[in-house]
Amino acid sequence: MKRLLPLHEMAVNFGLVSNHPVHKRGRKSFFSPEGKVALMFLKMYTQLSAPKLQEQLNGNVHYQIFCDVYVNPLCPLTNYKLIDDIISELSDKLKIQQQQNILADAWTPYMKQRYSTSSSASTQQTPSTWQS
Repeated sequence: MKRLLPLHEMAVNFGLVSNHPVHKRGRKSFFSPEGKVALMFLKMYTQLSAPKLQEQLNGNVHYQIFCDVYVNPLCPLTNYKLIDDIISELSDKLKIQQQQNILADAWTPYMKQRYSTSSSASTQQTPSTWQS
């Protein structure tokens, strides 16, 4: 699933990646720009709270691979506010229409019959018992 997500393009759109390398001061971020975007996909997909997502990141190597991060089992993440801070950072920079366009462009080759819709005819009509 990870390779089907245009994480780099989305990180660029969020302004997390610059076309011109800039030497930033301070501590290096625990998550890469693409890892931050992947973390948001994971949060929405799993519907976990920040503390529960942190717990999963500490113990689930698949979550770590998805987010391009390595959490040492001897030194696990202890501050779930890190996840809240990333959510806040990305929500301030979100341009939903542009992000949707990036996803649509990436997924277009995998979509068949994009201009048709279908619905299920398996629902049964039952008599209404509503009385006014």
